[in-house]
Amino acid sequence: MDYGLFLAEAQISAGKAKDALATIQGLRTAPPPARNDPRIDLAEARAADALGDFKREQLVAESAATKAEALGAGLLTARARRLQGLAFYNLGELQKALALFDDAKRIYAAAGDWGGAAWAVNNSANIVSDQGDLVGARKMYEEALKIWQEIGDRRGMAAAQNNIAGVFLQQGDLAAAKRMYEKTLKISRETNNRTWTEVALSNLGVVRFQQGDLAGAKRIYSEALADSRETGDEAGVAALLTNVAATLYLQGDLAGATTTYDEALEVCRKIGDDSYRANVLKGLGDVLAARGDLTGAQKKQEEALAIKNQLGEKPASAEIRLALAELAIEGGQPAVAEAPAREAAEEFRQEKSAASEVSAHIVLARSLLAQGRYPAAQEALDRAKPLLNKSENLDTRFSFRITAARVRQVSGRASDRLEAAKNLEGVLAEAKKAGFLGYELEAELALGEIELQSGNIVGARRRLEALERRAVAQGFGLIARKAAAALQSKDRARAVELLKGANTIALGEPTNLTVFPCPVYYVERTISFCTRATER
Repeated sequence: MDYGLFLAEAQISAGKAKDALATIQGLRTAPPPARNDPRIDLAEARAADALGDFKREQLVAESAATKAEALGAGLLTARARRLQGLAFYNLGELQKALALFDDAKRIYAAAGDWGGAAWAVNNSANIVSDQGDLVGARKMYEEALKIWQEIGDRRGMAAAQNNIAGVFLQQGDLAAAKRMYEKTLKISRETNNRTWTEVALSNLGVVRFQQGDLAGAKRIYSEALADSRETGDEAGVAALLTNVAATLYLQGDLAGATTTYDEALEVCRKIGDDSYRANVLKGLGDVLAARGDLTGAQKKQEEALAIKNQLGEKPASAEIRLALAELAIEGGQPAVAEAPAREAAEEFRQEKSAASEVSAHIVLARSLLAQGRYPAAQEALDRAKPLLNKSENLDTRFSFRITAARVRQVSGRASDRLEAAKNLEGVLAEAKKAGFLGYELEAELALGEIELQSGNIVGARRRLEALERRAVAQGFGLIARKAAAALQSKDRARAVELLKGANTIALGEPTNLTVFPCPVYYVERTISFCTRATER
């Protein structure tokens, strides 16, 4: 029995959880009482966790706890409680998970098993992090790490370092996150722990993604995805597919992003992972918005928000509310976006999540700009600027610079328009180089609008017509629509201005009536024709 259990544990650590299940099934054929050993259920729960089968994990861990309690085996009971907690955590039942982790910690500590107690603390910290208390979560991770370092538990050290890196990542400190993920990867490779190696690789891909190295991130995700498929880690597959889809979205492959998100959604439904299902729905909402389907995007975001609210994941809920605020702006309701943007900024400020707080201030600035409150929009960007210097997130930087240029151009001063255009040219060049197609198109649109405002009608028309064609070809319906609207509004305004001037001259000079026999009718008919033509 012991050899079989050791083999199953080794198989799980080597990323062969399906082989472990076969070993466990063999142990269940032993004669009683051996086949009723709660350690068999614990091994199966571990294997189910590695495969992302959380419902199975919860059931067999509960069975293990019942058997262990009947035997008076306290440490086995603690292990079973912790595995139950992990299952409930991944199934989105956070309060049940916290209670089980606390129970496990109490039993471990009473027995003097500080390594086990550290695992319970580490697991509770994950929930604290999801609820938005990044500072509190980091203290708990560091508490667990200290214990594991003292007892020499390298697997535990890898887990704690990975989670501390996650806090750094959420706070926008990519350099610190990268250092910690690399420590996790080093330990995982040295101990031949394939599961944690995959996790560390995937997270290093996230760092590259946020630094703007989309090609590098995609390469790492693809490598880790192949490993997760091979080992049967469904939860890992769902997470990595979501990351790949987000990368494709920023690269401008909207069709590829949609297909990949759809695949991830099916995996999430299969394993019952509601948290990641909400992440996927948010991603699909972003893609639909880029395509120009604002109604469809809103439905996806609202569905994702309902899930995150139910799970109590405050930071994720704030991110989705911010996405809904952006949809309100695009839908012509900028005032509706103001309150949620301010609320999100405050949420992220409390969490000390710099990159996310910058994003909230950007959305707030866009809302105020669309309302014509230009000084207030500039104030929002001024609050974001010091935080931007703390973040290496290229996605956020592009968004800030484009919004800042739009705010600057409305001053009416030629020098401000010139400076805004110069900054946008810089964004355009960098976005092309980094492969951020969406931001490349956004920068082109803003440049076209500045050219219109500056009176460079020929240059603006050339740029915006080319942009509209390209956006349509790439599936960016929202950008295409904005480019067309910019041209139409300028054409209509200019036509009406000229024709009304003609009308005034004709009416003001009676002698001209012989030249323009029906000036009022002619002018009004032409204005009507021009308006309908530009709308078409």
